[in-house]
Amino acid sequence: MVRFIRQEAEEKVNKISVFVEEEFDIEKLQLVEAEKKKSRQEFERKDKLVQVRKKIDYSMQLNASRIKVLQAYNDLISSMKEAESKELLHVILVLQSLLRLKEPSVLLCCRKEDMHLVNSILHSAKEEYAEKENVYPPEIIVDNVHCHLTLPITMHMDLSVLVVWCWPLGMLCSVKNCLRDRRFPVCDLLKTMYERKRGEMETKA
Repeated sequence: MVRFIRQEAEEKVNKISVFVEEEFDIEKLQLVEAEKKKSRQEFERKDKLVQVRKKIDYSMQLNASRIKVLQAYNDLISSMKEAESKELLHVILVLQSLLRLKEPSVLLCCRKEDMHLVNSILHSAKEEYAEKENVYPPEIIVDNVHCHLTLPITMHMDLSVLVVWCWPLGMLCSVKNCLRDRRFPVCDLLKTMYERKRGEMETKA
């Protein structure tokens, strides 16, 4: 009888131990899964933050790159406009001399260092003169041998400013012109020529 009771007690103890162990394993598994889930969520949260940061950095770099491109483009346009404006000023300088002389043939003198610049704008100046006066383009002879040696230049003249000296081939009169002296009178003419040239460029584009 005692043996039977002891056996029953041992069986119950074993059942309880097994039950407790199973409950422990289940709870342990639940805790482990909960921690895993928490870790995954934390990882996903940090990963999202990293991805957002990367997108922000990429966007900032892209914007900075675009700004650099736009700035470079703007600088290029500004330099082109500045160069074009300077060229138009130089054209007007020669054009005004032609308009004052109103001769079909003109001898033009300039400083030696300005010779290349003058030669590059003569065609435009002649075409503008012919259009304004409704005549054939004048003949402009550039003296690249002697005139630049005797061109009158005062000690106070800015050597960075283009200066031209024009004579009719008959040598009865002369016209001296420089950008410093003609800065204000050429403004309206410059504006008209610039707008016309810009319109031609836009039409070609």
